[in-house]
Formats: sequence, C-alpha cells, structure tokens
Amino acid sequence: MGNIQDGFSLITIGAGNGTGLIQVAGTVGSFNDNLQLRNPNGGGIEINSALNVGTNNLTLNSGGAVTQTQELAASGLELLGTGSFTLTNAKNTITTLAGNTTGTISYRDSDGFTIGTVGMTNGLTSTGNITLHSGGAVTQTQPIVAQGLAILGTGDTALTNPNNQIGQIAANTTGDLTGVNSGTLTLDTVNPAGIQSANNVLLRSLGGNIVLNQSITATGDITLVAAQNFINNAGLAPLVVGLGGRWLVYATSPQGNVNGWPLMGGSQQFSTTYPTVPGFAGNGFIYSSAAPPPPPVPPPVPPVPPSPPVPPPIPPVPPSPPVPPPVPPAPPSPPPVPPDNPTLESDLGQEFFGQESTDSILAEALCEFAGDEQIINLEILANPDLLFLPECR
Repeated sequence: MGNIQDGFSLITIGAGNGTGLIQVAGTVGSFNDNLQLRNPNGGGIEINSALNVGTNNLTLNSGGAVTQTQELAASGLELLGTGSFTLTNAKNTITTLAGNTTGTISYRDSDGFTIGTVGMTNGLTSTGNITLHSGGAVTQTQPIVAQGLAILGTGDTALTNPNNQIGQIAANTTGDLTGVNSGTLTLDTVNPAGIQSANNVLLRSLGGNIVLNQSITATGDITLVAAQNFINNAGLAPLVVGLGGRWLVYATSPQGNVNGWPLMGGSQQFSTTYPTVPGFAGNGFIYSSAAPPPPPVPPPVPPVPPSPPVPPPIPPVPPSPPVPPPVPPAPPSPPPVPPDNPTLESDLGQEFFGQESTDSILAEALCEFAGDEQIINLEILANPDLLFLPECR
C-alpha cells in the first residue's frame, strides 16, 4: 500500500456499510494521499503497524472500538462513527484533530495539536467524555462539545473558543490551563478528579456558573470567571496556590454565590468585571454588582439618667406604750337623801306669802290647790304633819 502513487484525492479502505474488523499490520509505510478507513456498522479498527499519511489527512470511521499499538502520523486526524476511540500511543503526531462521534475519545500526542477542521468536520464532538493528552501546546480554532473533558500532559492548554460546550472539566497537567465555556462549567471527576499540579489556571463561563465539585491545585495563579455565580461544593479550601500565587473569583454578586467569601475568606471588590485587575493584593472575590448600601447607623443611645439619691433609712417605730388596765366601773351612786326642809314648803311659802309662818301659809296654799290631789299627796308625803292641819280636812 505504501507504493500507491501520489495524486489521489482520497483512498478509502472499507465500505459505507462495512461491519468487519480493519487491521493495519505488517509493513505499511507511508501514504501519499488522504486515507480513510471505514466500517461504520461495526467491527472496529486496530492499528498494529505504524501508519503515516505525511501532510495528508487520516479519517477513522467505525461503529466499533478503534485502538492502536503503533503510532500514527498525519496532518489532520478525523474521528467519525459510533465507536470509542483509544489512540494513546505516546509517539502519535498530528497537527489538527477533529471528530464527531457518540463514543468516548482518548487521544495522546507527542508534541501538541489544534482542535480545528479536518475534511468536513469542524471541532471535536462526543456525547461521552474526551481526554486530550499532550507533550506540547493544545489550542483550538473550532469548538469542543463533550459531556466531560480531561486534560493531561506537560504542555500548555488554551481552549478559548466561545462556543465550547463542556459539561465537566478536569486536568492533571504541569502547564498552564485556560478553559472557556459557553454555559455553566463544572469542575468534577473526568479521570482525573479536579485540577491537579497545573501552573496557572483560568476557567471562564460566558453564560452561566462556575461550579466546583472538586478542588484546584496550582503552582501559580487560579482565576475563575463566572458570568453568573460561583458555586463551591468542594469545601473550605477548594483553591490551593503555591508560594507567590493567588486565587481570584469573578462573579455577579455575593448573594448568588454558594460557600464563597464567608467560607473561603479573602478580600472583596465591587463594580468590577473581568479582566480588570482588582485593587487589593492576595486572594479575593470580585463582583460586577455595586456594593450593597451600608446598614443604617443606629440612633445614639441616650445617656443613663443619674440614679435618684437614696432616701435615709426610716427610723424604727418605737414600741407602743403598754395599755393601761381598764378603769373599774364607778360604784352606784347612793340614793338621794331627802332634804330636811321640803323644798316645796319653803318655796311655796316664800313665793306666795313672803315670810309668814310656814305651816299656816302652806296650809292655806294647799287648801287653794285642794283640787290637785297629786300636789297635796306629794307634800303630805314630804311632810306628814300636814295631815293634821285643820284647813285641809
């Protein structure tokens, strides 16, 4: 096959409805034209011999698993079909990678590559996970669409296409990592878990949140830019930087964040958007919203009035004097003593008759009042001698 002369636009091995296994084995050499290996209905492809198409493109289209034990070399590599792709030979070398498959994609390259256009395919799309492992820089001119994306290797990775649609991202790389996503970007487990050992990390969501379900460790700086909110589900210290590095989180407002500044600490700056550098040093949060108004100042506390003087103690009440014994009742008065000279006799004698003889005058008076038996009787009782007066008989 290596003796096929140059000049063909495309060499196809397999069929549009092919189901059998395609094996690349023996001494294959190099192809001087674009090459397509095709069995979209199953069977798979095995690259067990080095496959080199030079400055041309290589298309692998299979409904089964695509694997390799030997390296491949091409200007562009196009991955199509429903099978999984495990092309992890450390000696692979391509310039551009593109693909559209429902299976997982795992690709490793010795010196870096670009996500772009190969043949009729723009960008790299998978309904599963994509793993990119490179010893050089990884860039893109076309978007990546994947459920999960894992970045491995030692080269810098700059995936800055605004149309990227990446559900979850993870990385274990010693280079710089820049990832831009059109919607919410979640840091989670895509084998590996979280982002480990990176130099500088920049993750940006253009239309949603930044969600941390795993931590980020970097020797340099960590910058997270959320179009909306920062959601931290990774604990107290999800962002770990080396000596001299710092972490910054850009978001809309502190109210929309979850486990942000109150838990992680750092400074805060308002009315600032990315890429404006904050005015504070060290770690912190930067918000596009204005600072909330300060709480109202409470009214001054009135002075405490002085306490009234303490009145002098009330003197004790002196004991009451002893109650005197009751006064004994007075003895009954003696009966009146009748007068020696009846008053009536004296009075009547003096009133009516002057100083005449008392007995005769009284007798005459009694005779005048003889009609009043009561007087006569009283006077007789008082002076019994009157009974013998002739005038009163």
